[in-house]
Amino acid sequence: QQGGIPVINELFKATRYAPDYAGFTNQILTPGNPVELNPFISNCTIYSGIDNPANQNGLISINSIIQNSQIQLKNNTNIDLKITVYDLSGKLLLNSNCTDFQCTFDAQNLKKGIYLINIFNLNKNIQIQSKIIKL
Repeated sequence: QQGGIPVINELFKATRYAPDYAGFTNQILTPGNPVELNPFISNCTIYSGIDNPANQNGLISINSIIQNSQIQLKNNTNIDLKITVYDLSGKLLLNSNCTDFQCTFDAQNLKKGIYLINIFNLNKNIQIQSKIIKL
């Protein structure tokens, strides 16, 4: 309910800026009270990015530009992968599996724009999130 006290709200998401961020120039930055009602500062984890170990090793590669109305994916993991594609409003547009070394998905119905692709296995120990663009 809007304005009410949250019940079991264990996630707080905020954008963190570096101290040298240009928007802080000539500003006095004095810490205030915590935003949360019952903050647990000791439990706070600051994420600086998403770790994609499978992607860093080159085991999974995806062409970030959709060419010939196809999304192309190379899978060197020997593990079946699940692929989902969303538009920027969060609407699910593709939900498929990749069980081969190279997989191709039809993107003919996608309009020109930017899309979000999620690639993961069922155990979710491989998870890649990326942007793809249809020109």
